[in-house]
Amino acid sequence: MAAIKQQLTVFNNESHSLVEGFSQALLIVTVSELGDKTFIITAIMAMKYPKHYILIGALSAEYIMVTFSCKYININAK
Repeated sequence: MAAIKQQLTVFNNESHSLVEGFSQALLIVTVSELGDKTFIITAIMAMKYPKHYILIGALSAEYIMVTFSCKYININAK
């Protein structure tokens, strides 16, 4: 437990920019979701429905996941 608190203190003392944090969260979510079945479903849906609607929906979902991830990390780091 003490090691976790020490790591959190070290993390909180470092200064990170919003862009750096957002890009790291986006990268983590993108890499973790690449093998997910949602992308397979998105490809199947793109064959049936207009592609721009599917792209907008997929990018919106990605944005929401990244936003929630950043807020969750920010709340738990305090």
